[in-house]
Amino acid sequence: MLPVFLFAAALVADSAPRLEFAGVTLNEKPFSAVTGRFGEAPSWQTGDAAESETKVCYSISTGAGRRYIYFISGELGGGFVNGVRVALEGDKHCIAPQHDRNTLRVAINDFVHAEAVERRLKSFGFVRERQGEWSRCFQEKLNGQTYDNCSSVSAKWSRDVLIKLELWVTESD
Repeated sequence: MLPVFLFAAALVADSAPRLEFAGVTLNEKPFSAVTGRFGEAPSWQTGDAAESETKVCYSISTGAGRRYIYFISGELGGGFVNGVRVALEGDKHCIAPQHDRNTLRVAINDFVHAEAVERRLKSFGFVRERQGEWSRCFQEKLNGQTYDNCSSVSAKWSRDVLIKLELWVTESD
């Protein structure tokens, strides 16, 4: 096994690299894994067709203020969490986590310093697409079929304060 990406929001380097946020491996964990870890939260859907997202959201206080963490199953999620969004603004559905609050804080704090984030992403093969956006694609063979997997990270800072973070994993055959 290769070393694990050193973020609570991490690229798990095993047979096939995976993005992870606060212990939730994207594209591998259903919402029940999220709510089992952080506590029951209402899920809701927005958009339609290609823009459809099912979400659960937690609200947490950090040293830089309140953050809202959305765990998302997008169009290609198939009921699994394939995206995470951290934002300054919440939704009426966002609730405080009942369990494991520190894990969420640590995951957010891992993205505080832009230069450190970029160094770590580069060390794991992510390519900078433009300011604050990185991606990494790889092929994975499973049951005789080849899948293209792409992971992307998008982050925005203002004076070393994280104001936006998105992690996504997409898979196609």
